[in-house]
Amino acid sequence: MYIRCGCISDAFNIFASLSQRNKITWTTMISGLFEFGLFGDAFNLLDTMQDQDQETELSEACSLSFLKACSLQGRVEHAWQLHSKIICSGLSSLITVGNALINIYVTCESNEDACIMLQRMPDRDVVSWTTILGMYACNDSPPLEGIEIFEQMKHDGLQPNSITYGYVLKLMSRMSALDQARKIHASIVKGGSELMDIVVANALLDVYAKCGRLKDAFLTFQRLNKKSLSNWTSLLMGCAQEKNYLLALEVFKSMLSSGVEPDGVVFLCLLLSCKSVRDGCQLLKSMRDQYSIFITQEHQNAMLEILGHAGHLNEAEDLLECNPVGCNIIGWTSLLHSCKLHVNVIIAHRCFKNITKVDPKVSAAYVLMSSVYAHAGMIHSAEELEATRKQHIGCKKPGHAFIEVDNRVHEFVVGDTFHPKSFDIYAKLEALNQEMKKGGYRIRSDLVLGAIPTDMKEESLCGHSEKLAIAFGLINLPDGATIRVSKNLRMCGDCHNMSKFISKVEKREIYVSDTYVTHHFQNGFCSCDDYTYQIFKHDLFYR
Repeated sequence: MYIRCGCISDAFNIFASLSQRNKITWTTMISGLFEFGLFGDAFNLLDTMQDQDQETELSEACSLSFLKACSLQGRVEHAWQLHSKIICSGLSSLITVGNALINIYVTCESNEDACIMLQRMPDRDVVSWTTILGMYACNDSPPLEGIEIFEQMKHDGLQPNSITYGYVLKLMSRMSALDQARKIHASIVKGGSELMDIVVANALLDVYAKCGRLKDAFLTFQRLNKKSLSNWTSLLMGCAQEKNYLLALEVFKSMLSSGVEPDGVVFLCLLLSCKSVRDGCQLLKSMRDQYSIFITQEHQNAMLEILGHAGHLNEAEDLLECNPVGCNIIGWTSLLHSCKLHVNVIIAHRCFKNITKVDPKVSAAYVLMSSVYAHAGMIHSAEELEATRKQHIGCKKPGHAFIEVDNRVHEFVVGDTFHPKSFDIYAKLEALNQEMKKGGYRIRSDLVLGAIPTDMKEESLCGHSEKLAIAFGLINLPDGATIRVSKNLRMCGDCHNMSKFISKVEKREIYVSDTYVTHHFQNGFCSCDDYTYQIFKHDLFYR
């Protein structure tokens, strides 16, 4: 009772006053200490317990209780210490304990330890594999490694459950692996999970939307026996991924007519799909007045992006300044990106100061501010800031792109030269560059910072991961076949421009799903209507 009420000292006083203690008493007290982050006291008491007679030795139930409590606030060094004690007790070979150890390592973000634990377990069940898959699906871990884990699980002869399928489909969506996702979908249909499991249904809706197959997402949605609020939200998020507000509004109206009440997440999806300031303001007003839904910082940030892209930078800044929660780094970063689009150095500098005041090591702030300077022609200031970033923060997050060819996913990193077909890929890109130049297109080499020759800057832009993936698709997929690429960062303006050009001259549909939107390039146009690339609209190809 005292532990549950947060009175750990009172609980310990009761514990200390007992003349006799049993396993439940010891386990409750030690777990409470772990839960409240008192790791030194917890381990000391655990040592004391293990020094007692055989009746109070570390048991399976005790181990599971301690691991669960420790995972709430523990760090990896505490997990190691508890793991060593479990090994000494001979319990680490049990599946339940092994699964709990994997879970605590995943919780402590120690992926390597979690994978080592999985490999060392003499017996593994679906929970063991699924926990590891969740680790790959829910953070920045390499998705291809997660797929390998899934293949190993199938090799072990284990049948995936709905959570397993949910994680695997999430990995597929990160790589735009449409063909493999469809195979998983077929397996799910055979198992009968598609029509009733919310997790599986939402994962299917997400993967089809990320692969640019919103029609398939709608077909999957229509097949559901019972449509929950979560399913409607996933469908709306698919519309937001394509920035299709009119379609999102239709889905929203259908949801209301079916008797499902919206929540804050539904309105967040609508705001994320919206481009119009008027429509965005109307949504916020409707949230507050019609549905009495509290406007959160996430809604505010979505509105900030709408205002910023429309060029209402002062209004967006006023909205941020009125934020009662405190410094909103995501909001200031969004406004900084808008300042880049509209080349407003003054407001950008205030954004940069607000971000770095809270966290001086936010690499994205330095990258965006350098871009603002570069777009404004302040190349010296841009290069100085970039040098500061490299000196004090280090490398920025590298770009990764994925493309599926012949049921195999290929990964490319920026400047990649290790792929077996690198020579052909770069040759194709060079040919396309020359063709674009003949058409009057100017490669934006001026935005590559550093005192290096122009041809080296063009070569640097040529090595962007999504360009490499698209070129690989051009030389390996049949003529006219759709190219689908996924990227872990936003597309840069030069890559966006070139993708439009490629779609026209190669007569291809190209889908690029980045962290912001799914771009659909066709016949020289993009479905996003160049929403985040105003700075490039003076280029010849945009006319």
